Amino acid sequence: TWEKIFGFSSTTFEDFLHKGRGEKNWMVRLLTNKFTEKLSGEDLEVAKEVLRTRCVIGLMDRMEESLERFNTYFGWSSPDGDDCKNDLLHGGVNRNPHPKIEVGSEVWNLLYEQNELDIKLYEY
Repeated sequence: TWEKIFGFSSTTFEDFLHKGRGEKNWMVRLLTNKFTEKLSGEDLEVAKEVLRTRCVIGLMDRMEESLERFNTYFGWSSPDGDDCKNDLLHGGVNRNPHPKIEVGSEVWNLLYEQNELDIKLYEY
């Protein structure tokens, strides 16, 4: 097809990583504006500082808590707010089943190797 991503429908996640197709430290690259250069520990520290001083952070696995944080920070309130929140929390977005990747597995290790700085940024 004309859209390259559709060619991956029969590719496993492991094959995808082995072929070097995945993003590598995408968030650190975005926060440091270094999209092609080699990244270092210094870039990780810059990304941490950007998050610490310029961002309100929310996490998908803590969605309800994150929404409350956003509401408080931005002063959001709306008569439809609860309905909107319920749609987001219980709607059909990203509900397709995906196999779990076990910590320490070959796929996990490959993903970690390619995204070590992003993982450390998430842990921060």
